[in-house]
Amino acid sequence: MMATKKLLVKDSSNTFNDKLVTFAADVPEDVLCACCWNISSQLMADPRDHLYCKSCLAMLDNDGKFDCVTDYAVHNIDEMKDRSERFREALKLIANCPNEGCNYRATLREIMNHMQDCDERPATCPHCAEEFDTFAEATANMMEKHAASCQHLSSLIDRVLHLEAELQDVKSALEEAKKDKEQLKQLIADKEDEYHKTDEYLRKNLQEDIDEVRTQVQEPTEIWGNNEPRNFIPNGYEGRDPECSNTGPSKLHEGVTDTKTDNSDTRCKDERQNCNFTGYVGRGQEFQKKEQSDLPPTAIESEEVLTFKLLQM
Repeated sequence: MMATKKLLVKDSSNTFNDKLVTFAADVPEDVLCACCWNISSQLMADPRDHLYCKSCLAMLDNDGKFDCVTDYAVHNIDEMKDRSERFREALKLIANCPNEGCNYRATLREIMNHMQDCDERPATCPHCAEEFDTFAEATANMMEKHAASCQHLSSLIDRVLHLEAELQDVKSALEEAKKDKEQLKQLIADKEDEYHKTDEYLRKNLQEDIDEVRTQVQEPTEIWGNNEPRNFIPNGYEGRDPECSNTGPSKLHEGVTDTKTDNSDTRCKDERQNCNFTGYVGRGQEFQKKEQSDLPPTAIESEEVLTFKLLQM
């Protein structure tokens, strides 16, 4: 038995919006609901393989049982079996687009995909839900006017414009930040270069100062050569008090008045008494003359006498 050519196609997405679909040929009974005689993606079969869509089965449900509309047998609903594969067979049938004015013809599967892009499909504003006769009409004639009057759409446009302005400000701030970053890098590079130059200059001047000090330290050695400096301390005078360094032999000076030694303390006198003249006698002629010139006449005479006696021994 064959069904009529215009049928409802019930799927979970309600693709056809309850519009009748015209098929190119009669639809086989084994893909139709036995109750409503329409195509459904959710078909169930009773024990005798009579098909029912879920919406019809829910209507026939009587405490978990139903009366079959074909043979009037009573069956338990939990005995029903899924027959979704029958819908896949129906998708192979040739049909026409249900939208008025559209001449598109293809398999039912292709028609379902075409419904999403058909220019003759009813148009509904996604913002305010206002309906138009067709999508083509709304696009060609009325959508621009509707966009200007739709409060929700106007608010959305204002929001988009505001976001675009904020985005432009952020881009400008980012560009400024990039410029500041480059300037900071250049400033750091300049400061590092200046630091290296200053460090090099200071090191150079410091080295010159060190060389100058070394030269000044070496000058006395170059002048005196291997000669003894004038502050030479004769043998036996090491460790003596500086105040006693120019007094000469103490024994020769005992009882002799000398302006250079009058103010010396008792410690210096004792030191002079214990002084060893061995190194003094052997000193150079120039140093003896210098020392003797500093002594009073009586001290010089006493020294000559002592020297003579020492030579006689």
